[in-house]
Amino acid sequence: MQKNIGRLVSIVYRKRQSIINSLFQEENLPNAEVSILLHLYGNDGLSQEKLTKYLSIDKAAIARSISSLETKGYLRRVKNPKDKREYQIHLTKLGMDSEVLVKGKLDRLNESLLDGVSQKDIDIAYDVLTNIVNNLGIKLQEERK
Repeated sequence: MQKNIGRLVSIVYRKRQSIINSLFQEENLPNAEVSILLHLYGNDGLSQEKLTKYLSIDKAAIARSISSLETKGYLRRVKNPKDKREYQIHLTKLGMDSEVLVKGKLDRLNESLLDGVSQKDIDIAYDVLTNIVNNLGIKLQEERK
């Protein structure tokens, strides 16, 4: 019987998501919102469309998370001056100030997840998972044709 990598990836994802939700409970930031903030820290002003593509989350879920983060004061939506149909997502001062806290908590979590795993094994796992992601992307494109 072939080993089910997809099942393991799914378990890792769900458990990590649950831990992140607990870690950021005090800040009232669920995993989806943490993911958005994390990507905006290095990419402030991204369009909502690009954020959707990068995070591979459906448009409605991204829109809900962005609205929630906007209500909480972490970011603001601004119409793109070059394309009025598009919104750019910008961090507010609160959003920018949250970077150290968010990255710190996630760094500590990632360190604990990889405790006892050699750098060589981490590199191999990263390469294998990257290949799987690429293969899935190709498969999705083929199915959409």
